[in-house]
Amino acid sequence: MKHTFLSIAITLCFFSMSKAQEALLKNSIYLELGGLGGAYSINYERSFYFNTSFGLRAGIGFSPSLLDFEFSPRFPVRTILFYEIKNHVIESGLGITTYMRDYDIRREVTMEADIALLGQLGYRYNFKHSKGFAGIAFTPLLYEKNRDGILPWGAIKLGRRF
Repeated sequence: MKHTFLSIAITLCFFSMSKAQEALLKNSIYLELGGLGGAYSINYERSFYFNTSFGLRAGIGFSPSLLDFEFSPRFPVRTILFYEIKNHVIESGLGITTYMRDYDIRREVTMEADIALLGQLGYRYNFKHSKGFAGIAFTPLLYEKNRDGILPWGAIKLGRRF
């Protein structure tokens, strides 16, 4: 009887510790094709959860230019609404990012700060026995300086939470 009680207590302790650790995984690093980073980017994000379905994410990403491979740092901030069932997460929200962009004006390249506003509706899968994740999202470009209209855009992510 003592061994059964002790086994149940240890199992419950480890189960609650693993759930508590999952709740503390507020940092992530990931590779993203599309999304807030442009064509592709490497990103770090910190999540701030206000309750079980609403939060804010802020981070830094590096996105190389497709032509000259100079890295343009990006500073995304986004609100997120999410619904999670086990390892499956549906996410939606709005994000804004600032970055430097080069413009060719009369054969002179000038760097200017730019801002982009994007929406997000996506799905993320958290791998069961690791801290990894993969996701896909529709991220329409709602606003960017010197651009008219909405640009349909998307994202594919692969990363790790810690």
